[in-house]
Amino acid sequence: MLLNNMGVCKLYSGKLKDAIALFERAVISNPQKGLNESLLLNLSTLYELESSNDVIKKLALLKQINRHKNDLNINLEYCLKLQTGNKVY
Repeated sequence: MLLNNMGVCKLYSGKLKDAIALFERAVISNPQKGLNESLLLNLSTLYELESSNDVIKKLALLKQINRHKNDLNINLEYCLKLQTGNKVY
């Protein structure tokens, strides 16, 4: 929760890249704690703000989830904001 709050503060301070880096470090350094609903939702949102390549980065997060927490009990479509509609990922 602390890292999530720190990342949001960095974003509000105008430090988008720093916020993304903080969230990514949280996921990499401790996937069991870093891969949680709040952090994933915030990181997905920041990826959207950062670039148009957000889907690629979100899919990398999905791979991390499958590798480390395949039993994660959250709505991944909501957290990662991946629309499955007519697109194939």
